[in-house]
Amino acid sequence: MEVEVPMREDQGRGHSDATLVAPSSEQAIASGEAPSSEQSWLEPHVQSALGMKTYLEKAEQVKKLQENVAALEIEMKRLKAKLAIAEVDAEVARRDLAKVEEGFEERDMNSELGYGSP
Repeated sequence: MEVEVPMREDQGRGHSDATLVAPSSEQAIASGEAPSSEQSWLEPHVQSALGMKTYLEKAEQVKKLQENVAALEIEMKRLKAKLAIAEVDAEVARRDLAKVEEGFEERDMNSELGYGSP
């Protein structure tokens, strides 16, 4: 991040631009240099802005994750309801099978028809 520092008229001799690009306080600190006295007032503002950026990024991440959790909880409720219906259907099918099997005796139809016997 670079900060443009306005120059006084007597500082800009030989430059066509009226501003001087100075390294930011963050860059100066990262390189081990102490921020210049002209930039020292800027340090708390830079740190505050960086803190706000981090906060906003985390707030956005929290919001997305909350939405994801809510969607997953809705899907779980839907699947649990579907499972409950399937369990009831399976129980009804077991009862129907038991009723039909009560009077049913399996036979070997091939032997009754004479297939497979010499």
